[in-house]
Amino acid sequence: MKKMCKTDGGRKIPLVLRYDEPASHDVNGEFEFLGDSLNSSPRRIQTSVNDDWERWSLPVGNGYFGANVFGRTVTERITVADKTLGTSYMKTDNYLCGGLNTFADIYIDLGHVYEKVTGYGRSLDLRTAVASVGYEYSGVGYTRECFASYPDRALCIRLDASEDGALGFLFRPTIPWRQKYMQTEGDRGGKTGEVGSSVENGVGCIEFTGSMEYHGIDFCGLFRVYSDGEIKAVTYRTSDGHTDGALAVSNARSAVIVFVLDTDYELESELFTSPETGKPMEKRDIAYAYNKVKGYLDKIAPLLEGDFNSGYAKMKKRHTDDHASLFGRVSLDLGFSPEETGKTTDALLSDYRDGKGGNYLEALYFQYGRYLLIASSREGTLPAHLQGAWNKYRQPMWTAGYWHNINVQMNYWPAFSTDLAETFKAYIAYNRAYTAATRSYADEYVGKFNPSVCGKDGGNGWCIGTGDWPCKVSGDRSAGNVGFTTQLFWDYYLFTQDEKALSETVYPVLADAARYITKCVKDDGEGHLLVEYCDSPEQYVDGVWYYTSGTAYAQSFAYLNNYHTLLAAKEAGIDLNDEKLLADGRYSILKTVMEQLDRYDPVIVGLSGQIKEFRREKHYGDLGEYTHRHISNLVGLYPGDLINAETPAWLDAAAVTLTERGD
Repeated sequence: MKKMCKTDGGRKIPLVLRYDEPASHDVNGEFEFLGDSLNSSPRRIQTSVNDDWERWSLPVGNGYFGANVFGRTVTERITVADKTLGTSYMKTDNYLCGGLNTFADIYIDLGHVYEKVTGYGRSLDLRTAVASVGYEYSGVGYTRECFASYPDRALCIRLDASEDGALGFLFRPTIPWRQKYMQTEGDRGGKTGEVGSSVENGVGCIEFTGSMEYHGIDFCGLFRVYSDGEIKAVTYRTSDGHTDGALAVSNARSAVIVFVLDTDYELESELFTSPETGKPMEKRDIAYAYNKVKGYLDKIAPLLEGDFNSGYAKMKKRHTDDHASLFGRVSLDLGFSPEETGKTTDALLSDYRDGKGGNYLEALYFQYGRYLLIASSREGTLPAHLQGAWNKYRQPMWTAGYWHNINVQMNYWPAFSTDLAETFKAYIAYNRAYTAATRSYADEYVGKFNPSVCGKDGGNGWCIGTGDWPCKVSGDRSAGNVGFTTQLFWDYYLFTQDEKALSETVYPVLADAARYITKCVKDDGEGHLLVEYCDSPEQYVDGVWYYTSGTAYAQSFAYLNNYHTLLAAKEAGIDLNDEKLLADGRYSILKTVMEQLDRYDPVIVGLSGQIKEFRREKHYGDLGEYTHRHISNLVGLYPGDLINAETPAWLDAAAVTLTERGD
């Protein structure tokens, strides 16, 4: 039975990130009005371009896209990233670039000078997935809310003032990182886009349309602004020289902004198998993207027409009910004082570092991880990437792709043990789409390095490289990444006990991986079968990424995948003792696995008492970086279970490894 977290008054523990300052209130940029400006003549207004994105902005998301709320008073900033908008790996002058691109930068000019603001506070309620801002300025109270709805596939923003006519702002969303196409060798990250504004039947309208060059992805975004004040369409010149449409709202008390967005991307095998970059996208165009987005808006608009306040309330309830259906399944009570729940998050962190903190921060941290997974991975969306669902860069770190040597797996480690298994369905769909491409990589590698067994036992299975994206996956001869990935599928079944998923997804994925693994191992002359070509992720020796045979990373996951394949077969009702059945090409892989399994030798203890990372290694640190950030030699301990209470010597060796690796 799950234990509910209660305070002394019988209430649930507040799970809220709190701050008493905006993400930044510095200003050092400006823009210029054009055409029908707010005043009779053009003028310049300062805008904030200070970052503080990763450290201080508050993230909301619905799996399809992620948004970051800065909570500013002069000019609010909200960045929006759609997971399908971007490029794959590009290399220019040996520099990794490209990847996820920011969809929109939303600016709301309020003109409330921060130094004159009182009672400022902003927060993110993890239970409702609503980010809020509140303060007083010139005797008037102002509040804002923002959430990303999965049921309505929309970003919703509400602004309110405590007095009639006191709310006024310029709403100017823009398309970031627009640049000309560069058809020469190198950067192909060209991006075009137009932003137009209008007022129709008293409702403010802004339309985004544009295209990303690399894959030919077309994108569209539609904003609707509802208010009890006056709404006027204006234009302004952006810092990058474009003329964009905007909306000026005045003499209002309340306003609701709804943003729907999408691209013409569709998750399909052809994206990954096409030899020509961008070719699969040619069958769709901007009209396709527009019609998708218009469809989302058409479902929402009737709610907001007439009484936008009640419509917003209905959308918010749909959102909070949906979020609570996942988030509310798990509670964690480590003990806390009521004083802790009222502190700002940065104060909680400071207290914790100083040894003065209680347990509330740990429970908040645990639930924040669950919140982020829900916000970045839902059924029907792409899976969570390196930055979850969020981005503000033209070239994010490591392209915000799908890194299969630990990062993808780490995203989903909490999915099963914290009752969020549905979030993994996004990755299952991604796997189905890229499988044809990864099978072709397996055919290539087995055919080249082990041709005598190529195509036997039902084929060569699949393998996957480290860096992957929404439109492209890479290949790698190592068995480590594929076994690391299939561990997630086995965990999915263990926690859900979904028999249909076992037979249709989990067992086929594991068995197909086993077909590859059993063909990338060779006898070392001592009775062991070693993965012939493998690494220990991102370990360098003498300045070169080190490839060898039989690393702990590859051997552990070779063993784990194939052992789990046998367990999955049994769970699916396949009789492993039926010789006639095992002679069938569809099941002969199981016989091969049983013949090989005990020869993988996945865990070896070295002369320092450590779990050896490389078979050539004698003492800890003989090869590779001594305190390397990856701990790939311990994957048999976690996420695997090779090293456990029944292997005490291996547990002791794992402790030695952790101690030497450092914090």
